[in-house]
Amino acid sequence: EEEIERVRQSLPELPLAKRKRYIHELGLDAYDAGVLIQDPAWADFFDRTVSLGTDPKLACNWMNGDFARLLNESGQTVQDTKIQPEHLRDLIALLQAGTINGRQAKDVLELAFRDGRMPGDIVEQEGMKQITDDSAIRGLVQRVLEANPDVVERYKQGKTSVKGFLVGQVMKETKGKANPGLVNQILDEELSR
Repeated sequence: EEEIERVRQSLPELPLAKRKRYIHELGLDAYDAGVLIQDPAWADFFDRTVSLGTDPKLACNWMNGDFARLLNESGQTVQDTKIQPEHLRDLIALLQAGTINGRQAKDVLELAFRDGRMPGDIVEQEGMKQITDDSAIRGLVQRVLEANPDVVERYKQGKTSVKGFLVGQVMKETKGKANPGLVNQILDEELSR
């Protein structure tokens, strides 16, 4: 019996057992777990990423979304890409820390995919750090509001959908580097005056 148990422990985890573990232990939904187990190398990449401390749901979303898209577009497989689990872990950590926003994260992943640089290095070298300075964003918001008095007037008359235009103008000014949540918050404050 000891020999049977030793052999059982040495066998690789079967896909259905892996799927069950992803759902019950890692909190993934059945669809995502199913996508991950279709390719043993893909599942292995996911397991290695999660073993580095990455949130399983975020790792799954990035793998099954933008990373899979980049692989498909380039004709590469997970085995021959420059992206390693450490790249994904670092990308997600930068996003969670607020160092970069979602749009920037997609750009960072594309650059890492192309040249293999680590996400933190890309953010530093390319000057992609998100602007989270309240006073800097407040100044930009005020400039955008002053440059668009007609839009501000329409907003105050109840056409609140124009706020998206104003957010877009601030993001355009910062080349997408401003923290969108902070931009929205400051816009709300300024427009309610």
